[in-house]
Amino acid sequence: MKKRVLNILMVIFAVIFVVSGGFLIRNLTEYRRQETAFEELSSLFPETETLTAIIQAAQESQTENPTETGESEADVPLKDRISPEEWKAWWEAEAEGRFPVYQSLAGQNPDMVGWVRIEGTGMDYPVCQTPDDPEYYLHRNMNHENSSYGTPFLDANCTLEDPRSSLLIYGHHMRNGQMFAGLQNYTSVSYYEQHPYIQFDTLTEAGSYEIVMALRLDAGGTQVPWQQLLFPADESEFQAAWAIAEQKKFYETGVEVNADDELLALVTCEYTQANGRLMVIAKRIR
Repeated sequence: MKKRVLNILMVIFAVIFVVSGGFLIRNLTEYRRQETAFEELSSLFPETETLTAIIQAAQESQTENPTETGESEADVPLKDRISPEEWKAWWEAEAEGRFPVYQSLAGQNPDMVGWVRIEGTGMDYPVCQTPDDPEYYLHRNMNHENSSYGTPFLDANCTLEDPRSSLLIYGHHMRNGQMFAGLQNYTSVSYYEQHPYIQFDTLTEAGSYEIVMALRLDAGGTQVPWQQLLFPADESEFQAAWAIAEQKKFYETGVEVNADDELLALVTCEYTQANGRLMVIAKRIR
């Protein structure tokens, strides 16, 4: 009897192992398929100059002229090496070659409204918007197929036409580090200092943004402060929401904002708390 029970248990465990292995292989295959799809989209763009290219002249002189602390300027964070105005000028030149690709992709999927990118990271994705069905792309790819990765999407309240609103973009925090998972790195001030700028281009206009703050939110609570921060009815509403955000930020960036600035907020899940969200807020460089 004992031997029979043991054999039955072994069969059960074997079935569980095979089924679990099958699910794991299926998930890994699906993840890789979706990663490849986004990589193929990114490969459509002409190669951009690297960060090294835009600071090459500075680096050549800086390595010969160390700072007062004895460090070469190459060791200084990117935030302190390239001004927002220099970054904006570089990206606008680079983006000229990207607009035909944006427009071609939008021709295939009219829901595509732009592209979000953070130089030097894996974040490099199309952004869609469906005002009549706001979370349509939560679990769909650019081909309208079911996808655990989804596609980054713009909040239904956002407008890209004049008068343009501030922007709120959602993306998944994938456990394998894909999609908006990299935003978690912005809990570190040193990471922020090396990646202080975000690009969000529409189909016809380049947009450069400098990061203002990163903060952790509880999605289970009221969302009123964040709606009022990005879509304030007046100056006082903005200031009240900003005061709350200031209390939740991870560190000081020194970037100042006011109610007239166009803000860009990237949001993803945050797993250190129930219903957690991580938000990175940036303002447009004018």
